[in-house]
Amino acid sequence: MCGFVGFTDTGGGRDAARTTAERMLAAVAHRGPDGSSWGHHRGVTFAHCALTFTDPHRGRQPFTSASGATALVLNGEIYNHAELRRTLRAAGVAPRTDSDTEVLVELYERHGLNVLRQVRGMFAFALHDARTGTTVLARDPMGKKPLYYARVPGGIAFASELTALLRHPGVPRTPDVRALAGYLTLQAFCAPGSAVTGVHKVRPGSHVTFTAGTGALEETEYWRPALGPAPAPLSVSISSANGPAPVSSTAGPDSSANGSTSASSTNGSAPDSSVIGPTPISSANGSPPPPPNGRDAAARFEELFRAAVARRVTSIDRRLGVLLSGGLDSSAVAAVAQEMSPDRPVPTFSAAFEQRDFDESDHARTVARHLGTEHHVVRIGGRDLAEVVESEYANADEPLADPSLLPTRLVCRAAREHVRGVLTGDGADELLLGYRYFQAERAIEVLLRVLPAPRLEALARALARALPARTGNLPVGAALGLLARGLRAAPEHRFYLSTAPFGHGEPAGVLRPDVRAEVAGHDPFAEISRLLNGQPGLTGVQRSQLAVVAHFLRDVILTKTDRGGMRSALELRSPFLDLDLVEYGNSLPTSLKLRRLTSKYLLRRVAAGWLPREIVQRTKLGFRAPIGALLRAELRPLLLDTLSAPALDRGGLFDARAVGRLVDDHLSGRRDTSRRLWALLTYQLWFQNLTAGSVAPPGAAFSGTASSLAETAFPSSGASPTLSPDTSPAPFPDTSPALSPDASPLPSPDASPIPFPAPSPTPLPETSSAPDPLPEEIRRAP
Repeated sequence: MCGFVGFTDTGGGRDAARTTAERMLAAVAHRGPDGSSWGHHRGVTFAHCALTFTDPHRGRQPFTSASGATALVLNGEIYNHAELRRTLRAAGVAPRTDSDTEVLVELYERHGLNVLRQVRGMFAFALHDARTGTTVLARDPMGKKPLYYARVPGGIAFASELTALLRHPGVPRTPDVRALAGYLTLQAFCAPGSAVTGVHKVRPGSHVTFTAGTGALEETEYWRPALGPAPAPLSVSISSANGPAPVSSTAGPDSSANGSTSASSTNGSAPDSSVIGPTPISSANGSPPPPPNGRDAAARFEELFRAAVARRVTSIDRRLGVLLSGGLDSSAVAAVAQEMSPDRPVPTFSAAFEQRDFDESDHARTVARHLGTEHHVVRIGGRDLAEVVESEYANADEPLADPSLLPTRLVCRAAREHVRGVLTGDGADELLLGYRYFQAERAIEVLLRVLPAPRLEALARALARALPARTGNLPVGAALGLLARGLRAAPEHRFYLSTAPFGHGEPAGVLRPDVRAEVAGHDPFAEISRLLNGQPGLTGVQRSQLAVVAHFLRDVILTKTDRGGMRSALELRSPFLDLDLVEYGNSLPTSLKLRRLTSKYLLRRVAAGWLPREIVQRTKLGFRAPIGALLRAELRPLLLDTLSAPALDRGGLFDARAVGRLVDDHLSGRRDTSRRLWALLTYQLWFQNLTAGSVAPPGAAFSGTASSLAETAFPSSGASPTLSPDTSPAPFPDTSPALSPDASPLPSPDASPIPFPAPSPTPLPETSSAPDPLPEEIRRAP
């Protein structure tokens, strides 16, 4: 894993570019402790810090193509880089390194952005193509790695984290008030927006292209999650010459199997039809095949799941661990990972909370003993969680109202003492309908057939009031009350309204009157609605699933895991988010994911042979932090100070009286307002730092890195890049010659593409019409 920053030049000269790059990269130095370097490529400056797994010395970044035409920085890993390197060799290309970055840049030169259909991995990258004068920013389909950008005078600036981007002198520091209203409902800032006006995120499964000559900014969505039969492909490339905001695409997916969209090539050549991704599977008469039965689906799912774990384990030589919560998902990952390491126990890491309602460590120990892993328990108390808030939240990249970031950070920090990377169970709940909410949605579909929504809402509220008050890990009474809040909403909104800090229209109640007027009419669900467009005929559960994937998985869960891991310089890999596995899961009927009220049916069936029965049958608990108790105890002083009337009045955003009532209600025990207070506290801590404008001095964050920043000397043509030695003097030594814009002729962008094969999906097993009884091992699973 890595961090990078960059920007198009504004005529200030190399010294000014070096100073700006140094200031920006200092903000993400924690992402790459193994060394840093920078380079200036024909009008674009890049800087990169590395956490290396493959060819750390020859794969230094920024990395240039052999022709010298393209420079690239990559955060993440291309898991199938060895396979793609063989393709390059077969086409007569002689790779200079074993780096996945080289594979990506060389394939880009030959196929343009169609290469995004071939790579498998987690990534965000930026490249500059001197042949066309374009700068391209791209993210992987699920959005595992972040990438921010903004228009600046004379061009564009970009970075792996918002804090780094804000250190560019041309990037504004004004909070986006309309986006704040969405955050108070959705717990995070939904891509393509951000917490700052004029700053945007590249959408997952998309690439953004900036053309220096015209100032045009173009966004293309090359992949989108899809369920159900395959509609026709639709191009989604839309241009914007002057507007600072990213252009919204309006595509529908072209396949339930791959969810990709047809996109124009941005390297000046026509798209190479040989690399457009897999063709949807169809029967002899051209119609979609019948859905597989449970037996066949389980066999195929297991095959793809094992392959997904293997990709992440075998793509590097280093030892990986597993974050083992004791739940079904991470336990299944640990089981396959340990099977692939028969001669050495796999390190596993779990959290043990002081509050038993939140603790799953006994279940994790059961799994570890069963599998024979090398198990480590991280004991977490209230003081430990409070320390993370006090030491890191003021400097957080962007507000995030998911308190599970706190224990995630602590477990990752402990794991980093033993390994450089871990596998996780993230993605299974979204892919296979594992959240208890989906069970509730299935019940709601049935109940709404016999009861109108107002009566069902009243019933849920009455049950919530009748149940005894508890403060544990999402008690049933609280869950019923939250669910009642969303019963009259569309299915794709119910999940968010049942978990939101503030329900529909409620954020206005804690905002000052002038701010309230500014957010009037804001729709926090606009991006979710965009992704559901073009997918008619979905059931309520299916609409809910796509909505959860569209935002909660991509913008909340994956933001949390990236932030928790990278603050510890720990790489997190998620087998359930393997694109082939995701696409297969999306092609399956709901009944193979949620069988009556049995969640994750397919995974339970597959894992029954790997894990103890009590683990396979467990009800999902969820990885949460006891934030309500923390706000009344260890975090009370911070809460009272940060959300005090003077502090809020200085900020000018929140109504101090309304917020004060929430604080008083919670601290007095009259009612639990912890969700709301946590959203407000995390935002206000970030906002105070933003408005203070605190910026570390240039180079301050690099004192702990493995080497001083070296400059990459980009070749004019034909040669591999020359890197300054690690012993080069203090940050950003100027060791490379200035590159002339008209140095040597560059190859044509459409020259000699390599005909590497499109990935062909393995045919589904033959289906059977025989009934498929639920296995006894999971018959009683919730």
